[in-house]
Amino acid sequence: TVAVAAATPEETQPILQRALDVLSQWCKESFMTVNVDKTEYTIFTRARNSLRDEIGVELLYNGQQVRRVEVSNPRVLGVRFDQGLHFYEQE
Repeated sequence: TVAVAAATPEETQPILQRALDVLSQWCKESFMTVNVDKTEYTIFTRARNSLRDEIGVELLYNGQQVRRVEVSNPRVLGVRFDQGLHFYEQE
């Protein structure tokens, strides 16, 4: 899990790409692999839903595009997140 905060999603792209490049190098050195088909990202923003759909960040892992997913409340390590950055009680 990698999290980045910035004023605009476009500002996050080079930071996230660098994190993926570092991960790729570490995996090569450690003889490990990442299944890009199971790798995905989402964007959390306070922007209106209509604007959220227009936000685009292209991320690549070893030349393969990482898929963006639109899940209303993704769960990461058992914690549920809200894409609109609202804080509700956990289920």
